[in-house]
Amino acid sequence: VNPYTGVGLTTHTRTTVIAPNGTDADALATAFSVLGIKKSKKVARRIKGIEVWLLEQNASKKAYYKY
Repeated sequence: VNPYTGVGLTTHTRTTVIAPNGTDADALATAFSVLGIKKSKKVARRIKGIEVWLLEQNASKKAYYKY
């Protein structure tokens, strides 16, 4: 829930992260699922040694991304 608007997520991003260890993969997957595609791309490009799959779905579209 957005503390400023009181509204929950309007876009759902399914996220898979492969990282050197499970703790990092879990933390990054959680962050990316909330950040959305654009912000996740920026963050993922800065972190070496990870692979990220993102599936974004809302009422009007589905999009698949791999980084």
